[in-house]
Amino acid sequence: MMDYVRTQPSHETSVALELVAAAGGALARTPAAAAAFAYTLDGVRTEVRLDQGESETLVLSAAQRAGLRLEPVAGRTGLAVAWRAPADPAALPRDTSLTLSRTLPTGSLPVDHPVTIEMHVAFAPSAPEAPCYEVVEEVPSGLAPLTSWDIGAGSDVVGPASVVGQRVTFCVGNPARVDAAGKPIREATLRYAARVVNEGTYTWEPAVMQLEGAADVGTTVPGGSVSIGTR
Repeated sequence: MMDYVRTQPSHETSVALELVAAAGGALARTPAAAAAFAYTLDGVRTEVRLDQGESETLVLSAAQRAGLRLEPVAGRTGLAVAWRAPADPAALPRDTSLTLSRTLPTGSLPVDHPVTIEMHVAFAPSAPEAPCYEVVEEVPSGLAPLTSWDIGAGSDVVGPASVVGQRVTFCVGNPARVDAAGKPIREATLRYAARVVNEGTYTWEPAVMQLEGAADVGTTVPGGSVSIGTR
């Protein structure tokens, strides 16, 4: 049932939380036992023993990943791989029922000064209603996103759901809110703050907006370059 829901996503609502709950229940009922495996990296073989519920994480460069060798030693283990790569604009979603725009900082931006970045989200009436569309922003290395700064978040402004390293993530629903008459408002302003830490010209990656579980329901802000940190 989980696999069916995952491969046949609804375009009317999000079931991400239900899938998480189902996965948690399935894991709790899955038998687990100690296991062991070995990996060879840069010519050095290392053996790892995993007790029940334990895991091992390797952070590799692209060259190391190409030369990595794994071998089972005892029991059964699973493997999950994740990596980051430059965004391919042709592969990013382009749903016409969604609009995402971004306002970048301009002018003189001295080092150590905070700047505010805003994005605007708008949903057409045909956009699927869901409690959370995820918007992910990769901030250039010349800026350091701030986790505690007064950005004036309120009924008209949505602040970050999480800030991890250079990644700023928002969760915005459709509708974003309702007015005093109960009419749905299908737009919102997303805002975060960052501190200028390095001067120079940097690539600003596309921001991506995505409905969880529906690969074709999303949109992007095109990437570009920006000069920041000018004294």
